[in-house]
Amino acid sequence: MVVFVLEDEPDLNGLLVEVLREAGFEARGFLKAGHFLFATRGRVPDLVILDLNLPDADGLEVARALREDPRTRGAKILMLTARASEEDAVEGLRWADDYVRKPFSLRELLARVRALLRRDEPPSLAWGELRAVGGEVFYEGRALELTPAERAVLLGLMRARGEVVPRARLLDAFGGKNPKSLDVIVARLRRKLGRPELIKSEKGRGYRLCGTP
Repeated sequence: MVVFVLEDEPDLNGLLVEVLREAGFEARGFLKAGHFLFATRGRVPDLVILDLNLPDADGLEVARALREDPRTRGAKILMLTARASEEDAVEGLRWADDYVRKPFSLRELLARVRALLRRDEPPSLAWGELRAVGGEVFYEGRALELTPAERAVLLGLMRARGEVVPRARLLDAFGGKNPKSLDVIVARLRRKLGRPELIKSEKGRGYRLCGTP
């Protein structure tokens, strides 16, 4: 699942992205609405964590733009705000799926993110003998012991259903910066699966799963 964070306070933005990635989400942070909206042209997030007080736009206007665009109207929106009035909350919930006032608990916020995404998440994800159910991934009936980064990469490959997933997208899935770290993760996945040929490298492009769904 892809989560975009639009929050103009750099430290909080970085913390939210880090927490989301540790929880297994593909997360990207943005400090300005313009950069965020440009990014949605290339990648539609499953959920947006949206601050209302932004330096270059009003968060409500950003939420409205997401809802009015056919490409992004299905994205879940979780608003973050220091605005405390009932009127602000009512207006926010016209466009958002959830509304959280600052200061907030990171644990509660993560629980709300998971709850919103569960509404549309299929009960399971499958590719061949691979099955993802809840928070676990199984291969040939046995549960795989995966790190959050390994799980994020493997789920990204499973969702692509045999199509090539670009290296940059897989790096984003676990917050990786060094391209070599992706190769290390893929090597570990191949070893844990016991079937190195299941994950194929497409030179210069990325990785894909082999076999049949």
